[in-house]
Amino acid sequence: MAGVKGRSGGHNRLSAREHELVGTYRADRHGPQATAAVLRHVPSIIGAELCGDFAGRPTFAATSADWAPATNDVEALGPRARVWLADVMRAYRFDPVEGQVLLAALRCLTRIEAIEAAIDAEGVTVEGKPHPLLAALRGEQRIFLAQWAALKLGRE
Repeated sequence: MAGVKGRSGGHNRLSAREHELVGTYRADRHGPQATAAVLRHVPSIIGAELCGDFAGRPTFAATSADWAPATNDVEALGPRARVWLADVMRAYRFDPVEGQVLLAALRCLTRIEAIEAAIDAEGVTVEGKPHPLLAALRGEQRIFLAQWAALKLGRE
């Protein structure tokens, strides 16, 4: 609540990186993005040295393990999501955090497929009203687009 001591926000503050991951980053609100100079000083505790093209998203040196999805993660995806995963894995390398964001987006795509199949089977209207899953479909589509945008693929 605005104006009430201890209840006026700040408890759910996100870092600039978290805003980037969920697709809500704005330079005017969240400050400048990390630059190459800042990224070079990341502590070695994380087990990877950053290198590569800092104009886009950073890539990790060969010393850090490239991410690959687990077999059970791939099996849990729908057909369309598996095709997307195969195409993206051929074109890009991911660190473990980016890989988890990719998996979250593809799980969302799998849910979109299931919702679309249910709507196709039952029709867009149920008893003269819009299908109740249409709202869920819109929500999942928004989430998918935000997660996909957070990966910043093709912007290098």
